[in-house]
Amino acid sequence: ASNINLTKMPDLSQVGYNNLFKSVSNSGKIERLKPFSFGIAISADIAFYFGKNKQSRNKGISIGVIATPFKSSFNITGAKYVFQSNDGESDYRRIITLVSDTETVNFNILNFPLMFKYKGRFGQKWAYELSAGPSFLLISGFSYQQTTFNFEGVYGSDVTKENYVQSKNDWLLTDAAITKSKGNTQDLFNKLANSNSQELIDAGKGYDFKMNDRISTTEKTKISSRTGFAFNAAADVFYHIGPKTAIKGGFVFYTAPSVSNSNADKYQMVDKSSRYNGKYNSVFNSQAKLNYSAFGLFVGLILGI
Repeated sequence: ASNINLTKMPDLSQVGYNNLFKSVSNSGKIERLKPFSFGIAISADIAFYFGKNKQSRNKGISIGVIATPFKSSFNITGAKYVFQSNDGESDYRRIITLVSDTETVNFNILNFPLMFKYKGRFGQKWAYELSAGPSFLLISGFSYQQTTFNFEGVYGSDVTKENYVQSKNDWLLTDAAITKSKGNTQDLFNKLANSNSQELIDAGKGYDFKMNDRISTTEKTKISSRTGFAFNAAADVFYHIGPKTAIKGGFVFYTAPSVSNSNADKYQMVDKSSRYNGKYNSVFNSQAKLNYSAFGLFVGLILGI
């Protein structure tokens, strides 16, 4: 069973929108839809035990690899980004609000543990082994998303200031303002989009506002790989079926409370609406740290003991 999640959503200082107005923006929050994900892990290791003879070789060291693929789904809510943008002719205040987001990620975890071991016997054929040590982690994967956004804007003389105060001459292209004046928000947004020149459209500029804009991904979208370190512990029992062969079973646990993505660029969840082929950017591509833990039962075969 595996548990993985961001420690929190990307902080506003880690967000890459131009001139982000932090006082009116919100990072949002992320929650796993299920507490644990289950799957089958495959592992192999090589161990060396110290001692002059077989009876005294009860302490050792091992290196190995554990491959753990699994799938997790996340619900992301509350994200809102207000920042300065340009429509090709004028600066304005752009407002991107996440309405809903379900992101499913297929993770692939490679864990390379260095374990310090102690073993003992109880009876002729039964034995036990306790192990603990650090490991190097490689986390990769790909995601699918179902997201809905609102893209709104405000035009006016002071809209590119952090401490913006609305004036009567400002042009409020927001659902709240248009609905208050008894207008139809999406109809107005469509008319504005149709008024764009071909030159602006080719440049990805112009009026780019839309309500309840669904941006989904049906193809695999690779997430950025991360590396980090974990702590591992295991308890095993094994039964000798021959002089150098045993059947092994036991419990393993490992945890990595803070895996960073320091090489990532500053995060933009989305920039353009679907009108301009806007694409959602997985939160796992951000600089936000994630935590990972896993535990499980296993069986295997030991050779050469």
